[in-house]
Amino acid sequence: MKVIREKFQNEFKTKSFRSRMLKTAVVLFTACILAVSALSGCSQNNKNNADSMNDTAKKDGQTENGVLYIKKDGLYEHSFSNNTNNLLYRTYNFNKMDTNGPAAQYSQDGKYLYYLERSNSGNTLKVMEPGKEGKKSDKAESNNKDQEDNSRENNVIASDVEDFRILKGGEILYKKSSEGGLYIYRDNDSDKISGYVEEYFLNKDEDLMLFYTDNTGSDIYKEKSYYNSMIAGIEPCETGTLYYYDLKNNEKGREKIQDGILTGSIKYSQDFKIVYYIKKEEDKQVLYCIKGLKESANNTVEPELIAQGDIINNLYVDSETGNFYYQIEEKDDRLYDLFIDDDMTTDIENPAKPQISEEDKKNMFETKKVISDKELKEYALLNMEEEFRKSLKEKFKIFHFGAVFYYNTSESKKLSDNAYMYIPKYERVENTIKNNTVFFDEIDVNNIEKIKLSEAFSDYLNCLNKKMNYSSDDEYKKADKEDNDKAKELDIDKLIYEYYHERQSPLGEYFYYRKTDKKDKEEALEEERRKHGTSSDYGDDNSLYEYGKDEYDSLYDDDIYDYDSAYYGWSYSDTSDDIADEFFYVLGIIRKKVFNTCFVSGDEVYGFNLDNDYIIDVCVDNENKKVYFRRFSDERVKMLKELSTFNEYFFKMESEGLDYKKIYLVPMEFCKADLSESKVDNFELMDDEVSSISGVYGGKIYYMKDELNNDYEYSFNGTLYCDGKKIRPDIDNIIVNDGTIYLQTESDRGINATYSLYKLDADNKAEKIAADVYDHKILSDKSVVYVNNYNKNRNKGDLKLWKDKDHNELLDKDVVSLIGGERNYYYDFRDFY
Repeated sequence: MKVIREKFQNEFKTKSFRSRMLKTAVVLFTACILAVSALSGCSQNNKNNADSMNDTAKKDGQTENGVLYIKKDGLYEHSFSNNTNNLLYRTYNFNKMDTNGPAAQYSQDGKYLYYLERSNSGNTLKVMEPGKEGKKSDKAESNNKDQEDNSRENNVIASDVEDFRILKGGEILYKKSSEGGLYIYRDNDSDKISGYVEEYFLNKDEDLMLFYTDNTGSDIYKEKSYYNSMIAGIEPCETGTLYYYDLKNNEKGREKIQDGILTGSIKYSQDFKIVYYIKKEEDKQVLYCIKGLKESANNTVEPELIAQGDIINNLYVDSETGNFYYQIEEKDDRLYDLFIDDDMTTDIENPAKPQISEEDKKNMFETKKVISDKELKEYALLNMEEEFRKSLKEKFKIFHFGAVFYYNTSESKKLSDNAYMYIPKYERVENTIKNNTVFFDEIDVNNIEKIKLSEAFSDYLNCLNKKMNYSSDDEYKKADKEDNDKAKELDIDKLIYEYYHERQSPLGEYFYYRKTDKKDKEEALEEERRKHGTSSDYGDDNSLYEYGKDEYDSLYDDDIYDYDSAYYGWSYSDTSDDIADEFFYVLGIIRKKVFNTCFVSGDEVYGFNLDNDYIIDVCVDNENKKVYFRRFSDERVKMLKELSTFNEYFFKMESEGLDYKKIYLVPMEFCKADLSESKVDNFELMDDEVSSISGVYGGKIYYMKDELNNDYEYSFNGTLYCDGKKIRPDIDNIIVNDGTIYLQTESDRGINATYSLYKLDADNKAEKIAADVYDHKILSDKSVVYVNNYNKNRNKGDLKLWKDKDHNELLDKDVVSLIGGERNYYYDFRDFY
C-alpha cells in the first residue's frame, strides 16, 4: 500500500528483511505533486514477473508428505500420507525471537531434519532422522535416558547458531551468533567460510555466494544482532569488504573482490553473471561491476569501472538481464540553490551574543514579549532565519537530483540530466505484487523562477504564529472561537518570546525565568536530586516530595515553566521542520511548470504531454504496451493552479480546513494509456478515488482504494481492485505464491494478531480459506495448512488443512506454532512503529 513511510508516519526503521512490515505495494508516495518520484526500479515483462516477485512455493518446515509444528511437549510432524501426528522430539525448546530464519528444515531428499534448539549457549543446530528418534514409551524413556542424551549430543552440528538454511545442493549454510562467522556444513563436517559477516547473497542456483564484512569485526556483532537491530534501530555498517565464495569448490576458499564498498549498494543478476557495487574513493563514489564470476574458475575477476561522482544511487537491476539503472548527483545544495534566492545572507558569521540580566528575563516573563533594547530580538530573528534555512535545505536533500543512466551490461546511456526522485531506503516485500517502474520528474532548470528566501521567511513567521500556543496569555485564553484569528494576528515580539522562552530552547539561556519566591524550593529539589537521584528511598522527610506532591508539581505550573519541556525537550523543536515540510511540497505546486513527469522503459524515456500533468505514480506493463498512472482530478488541479505563492496556498488551505497532507494524500484518478515506440497516447480514465498502485501481475493491473483514515493518514488496510473490479475490502497483505494470489484481511494488531485468509481463482474471485488465522503455510499443491482458534492466554490453537471449500480438516489441537509459516515480526511488532 502506498505510504509516505519515512515522512508522515516514521514507523519503519531498519526492516529491509522485515518484508511484511512494508505491506503490499510499497512504492513510496512522496506527497509532492511534481516533486514526487517514488522510484523502485524498472518495469519488467510479465514473463519475468515470477522472478521479480520471488514467486516460489516455500519448503521450509515441510516435505511433500508432511508439515512441522510445535506443541508444548515437543516438535511434531503431521504426515499427509498416513494422516498421523508424530512426535519427533520431546521437550523441544525454541523461541522464534532467537533467529530470523525457520526453526527446522528438511534435507532435499526429506531423509534428515535439521533444527535449532535453545541451549545455554544460544541456539544449537542439530540433525535427526525422523522415524529413528523421537517419542518413546515411559519405560523406554527411563531405560534409555543416557542413550537418548548421548544420541542428542552426537546429533549436534554446531552451537551458538543465529540462523541456517539448506542449499539446493544439500549443503547447510549457517551463521554464528556471538562472532558473526559464516560456516558451511557438508560431508558431516563444517568449514568456516569467514569470520564476522554482515550479510550474504546467493545466486539462483545457490552454488555461488557474495558476502561482505566490515572493519569492526565480531566485537560489535552482538550490538548488531537481528533482535537488537530491530528493536533499537541499529543500522548495519556503512562500508565493508566484498568477497565471493564458490560453494562447490572446497579448495578455492573465499576470494576478495574489493574493500571500502558501500554495503547497501550491492546489486546483481540472479545468476551472478554481473554484480554491481559502489566504492568510496577519497571524496568520490565509484560504481563498479564484476562479470563472469561463475566462469572465472581459478582466475581472479577484475572489477570494471562504470561511473564516478559525488553521490551514486543504485536504482534498479533487472535480475534476468543484468541491465542496470543508476543516478549521479552532487553533494552540495544544488537543488536548493536552483529554487531559492537566498537574499538573507549576512556577513556576520558569529553575531555578538546579547547581554541579558535576570531583571530583563523577569520583564519578558511578565510582558510575554521579547525585550527590544538589548539586541535580543535581532539575535533571535537571525537564529530563526538560520533554523528555517537549515530545515529547507534538509527537505531538498530528501529527494535526489542528478543525471540518470542506463547500463546494458556493456555501456552506459544517459537518460536524463536533471532527474528529481525519491529513492526508498529499504527493500520492498518480496513475495507480493510489485510495481518496478522507474519514474521521476525532469526539471526544466532554465525556466525556474526562484523564490526569495526573505519572502518565504515572512510567510514562515505567519505560519509559526498559527502554530504557537499562547495559552499563558489571558488575551488568548479569553478569545472566543470566532475572534481567534484576530487574537492571533502576528505580534513578532510575542512570537519570539513564546518560541524561545522555555529552558530547553536554543535561546533558553536568554529567556527562561523562574519566580524568585520559588527559586529556593526548586534549588532544594535539584540538590536533593544530586544527592539521592530522581527516585529517593529516604522517606518523606528526605524525598523529592518532602514539600508534598501537589506543591512539587506547582513549581512547574504554566506561569513558571512547563514540566514536560523541562524534562522531555523543547515544545517547538519540530515546528520549523514541519513548516519547511509544508513549504517544500507547496513548491511543487507553485513551480509546477518546470516539473515534467517521466518514466523509463528499457533505454527510452517517455513523457505524458498532458495539460493535467499532476501525476503521482506510474506503472508500466511492457508486455501489453500499457502504462498506468494516478493523477489529481481536473477540479483539484484548477484550484492548485490559482495558487502562485506559499502565502496564498497556506491561507487558502487553512480557510478551507485543509493542510498539505490533505492536499496530497487524497485518492486520485486512475488512468491508463498505450505505450508506443515513440510516445504515450490513447489516454483513458479507468477509475477514481484510487490511493495506490500495487502493480501488474498476469497481464492485469491491481490497485488499492480506501487506505486513508479520517485524519488523511494511510491505514494498514485498503480495498483491492483489479482492472476496475472490486476484489476484497480490508486487505492487509497480498501474497504471491507459485502463480497464485492469496489475501490476508481483517487483521488485528499486537503480539497475537490474527487475520482472515483468502485465495484468488483465475477470475480473481476470492474464496475464503479461514478466519481468525494465527499463522499459515502454503503448500506446493496450493493447499494451505494453518493455525486458528488461537487462545491468546494459553498460546495454543488448532492446526488445520484446507484444500478447497469442501475440504477443511482438523489435523491437531493445542498447537503452539507452525514451523516455516508466514507469521513473523510483522504481526508481533508493528504496533511499535
